[in-house]
Amino acid sequence: MQINFSDYKFVIVVVDSELSTYRGILRICPFPNTETHYFESRDSLFAWLRCHYAQLSQGTWTSCLVVDACFADIFDESAFDVIWLNCSKIYLSRQFKDLQLLRNLYIGSSEFIHKPFKLEEMKLVLEQVFSWHIHRLEISRKFNQLTRRELETCELVVKGFSSSQISAVMGISIKTVKVHRANLMGKIKAKSVADLIRDYHTFTAPSNLTDLAFNVSLGV
Repeated sequence: MQINFSDYKFVIVVVDSELSTYRGILRICPFPNTETHYFESRDSLFAWLRCHYAQLSQGTWTSCLVVDACFADIFDESAFDVIWLNCSKIYLSRQFKDLQLLRNLYIGSSEFIHKPFKLEEMKLVLEQVFSWHIHRLEISRKFNQLTRRELETCELVVKGFSSSQISAVMGISIKTVKVHRANLMGKIKAKSVADLIRDYHTFTAPSNLTDLAFNVSLGV
């Protein structure tokens, strides 16, 4: 997947009582067009989130929360539920048991790093988290180009329906079904039905249930 990172604004939000986490991330920030903000209390974090609610909730910024496990209860604040869903998350802890508990609560949604972490490996995690975030964003933009009928056709194709079955379900001719299929395949840039199914599942997966291909537990 080739991504032009210069087209995006990245925001890293560090929530940790240890300033060293923030300083370390500043040293290895993977992209030049990145803002990094540091908060050591829930109140200061919530105040900043209120000021930037639109950018964070609407996906204007590509954002990642780097959160010490002792602040994990911030996600209980329902006023920011939309932000929590739109942000990738990296949990940190010096206690393996804290990370295991968080894995059980947020399985598939987050990355988990044991303190103290190595800078290069934190950089790798940030790069892959942001890459996956942008990948989902670009796929969503493709699917949002589909008309209502094209999206209906797509959903039936993903379910394994043949063109004749789709024709019967939608009450349209097989010729029209084939036109919808050709149009949606072109808009999604899918070379095969397998590609379409993969991208559709990425498009429909909730932001907090993304399946990143790695889990990291670091320490020295």
